[in-house]
Amino acid sequence: MNTGAAIGNLGWLAGSVPELLRFRRDTGNLESTQRKLLQGYLARNADTAFGRQHGFHDIRGFEGFAERVPIRSYDEFVPWIKRIAAGEEQVLSADPVRLFEPTSGSSGPAKLIPYTASLQREIRRAVAAWSAGNFLTRPDLLFGRAYWSLTPQMAVSQPPESVVPVGFDEDSAYLGGMTRTLINQTLATHPGLRRVGDMDEFWRLTLLMLLRCRDLRLVSVWHPSYLALLVERLRCRWPALLANLASGVRLLEPAIGIPRDSARARELEAAGCDDLLAIWPKLQMISCWADGHAAASVPQLRALFPGVAIQAKGLVATEAIVTIPFADQRPLACRSHVFEFFDDGGKARRPWQLELNQTYTVAITTGGGLYRYRLGDRVRVDGFLGDVPSLQFIGREGNVSDYFGEKLSEDFVGDVI
Repeated sequence: MNTGAAIGNLGWLAGSVPELLRFRRDTGNLESTQRKLLQGYLARNADTAFGRQHGFHDIRGFEGFAERVPIRSYDEFVPWIKRIAAGEEQVLSADPVRLFEPTSGSSGPAKLIPYTASLQREIRRAVAAWSAGNFLTRPDLLFGRAYWSLTPQMAVSQPPESVVPVGFDEDSAYLGGMTRTLINQTLATHPGLRRVGDMDEFWRLTLLMLLRCRDLRLVSVWHPSYLALLVERLRCRWPALLANLASGVRLLEPAIGIPRDSARARELEAAGCDDLLAIWPKLQMISCWADGHAAASVPQLRALFPGVAIQAKGLVATEAIVTIPFADQRPLACRSHVFEFFDDGGKARRPWQLELNQTYTVAITTGGGLYRYRLGDRVRVDGFLGDVPSLQFIGREGNVSDYFGEKLSEDFVGDVI
């Protein structure tokens, strides 16, 4: 047992259980929960520039909200975001904007998403219900460390016209508060890895830290192919990694030190690089995307890590958390943000109006100041937890091939393949 990680995990669990209980309670009160969240947004932000322009003071309920506030894409929020960047306060939210977090830019140029204290609290609610559920279902996770795949810092420079900083210094900072401190105590890797710009060095240091972590219990990555690539590099560089482990590594910028561990190097040399469960004998769970195009990579993980539970990760975007893994489903994070859905005919649906096996596009309203924001993700209802829909991610809106008049969507092509 790793004592430091156990203390961090137990503290994280203790702080998360109250939110888990509230989430379980509200799975039977979806409509009232969502209506209460919406009225809270409207009341708190009525005197912002956006709130005054759209008459938040007079809006009552989803119906009035939809009448006054049109659905918007990111590009339509850019003029408001530029005002925030210039230093204007109370533009989209009453809360001050702490920073802009850039998106990955996977479906276009990077976007700058405003982060406020309210948005971070909303994200913590969803993560608390998910993590407490994991710990209570698999108590062994409490007593070892976790690998949360770090995102190498994006090369997004500070816009010269912006007085608002861009980008968190480390991934756990998304959550903020005491949760950030507790999570950092449980990590198998160093948060400074995010600032390593050379990808070969990033992979090498990541692998060395993981090889030192005999008590690894949880692996959380985004796409399952990322973990497969990590294993491929492990096997290709095995002798060099063992030599580095035996001698130790120290970087000056960022300041990262990996102490020499010749005993662990000898142990790993005896185990070999083919049996991954001999390297990490305590590994309990791998959390990763398992829907949409990612589903095709999951069988490879099962072959690499036989007997380890593969948990399908919820739908998470820079802007919001849409679903969380919970009770073998992916229920809507109904206590975190306000959600709306659009069917294939463009008709708006409230979360409590969704139907089993039907496909919808997601729109969100959050404490960061995005209102009726078209997220662009398509989901299918695959069940219910109480009256909360469980949603399977099936692809991005607009990923349609139309070369010869026959429209082929991403989810259709994925199902056929």
